[in-house]
Amino acid sequence: GIFGLLGAGFVFGWRYRARLPGPMSVFLRRRLAPWIVINLIIGMIIPFIDNLGHTGGLIGGSILAMILGNPVVPGEQSPRWMRWASVGLSAALLGFALWGVLR
Repeated sequence: GIFGLLGAGFVFGWRYRARLPGPMSVFLRRRLAPWIVINLIIGMIIPFIDNLGHTGGLIGGSILAMILGNPVVPGEQSPRWMRWASVGLSAALLGFALWGVLR
């Protein structure tokens, strides 16, 4: 979950770098990237840390930040079909995970 938020924050900072205030833009782009890299390196060094899960969260958060748009910035909402598609995909993935657990 944390890596998903890191990925979404990085994409948000990159996507809206011209509209965000200077310190916030710098924080979301330049200060989150080293934390992401450091945590992935720590995951490679310390045994029993699931780096695939962290990478999946990072990629998932980044993709969702690219697809969903931003309701805070005026005129930047994603199309309605894209929001419904993400809800449907999330429900399907949740159902698949539940099926795997109950099986």
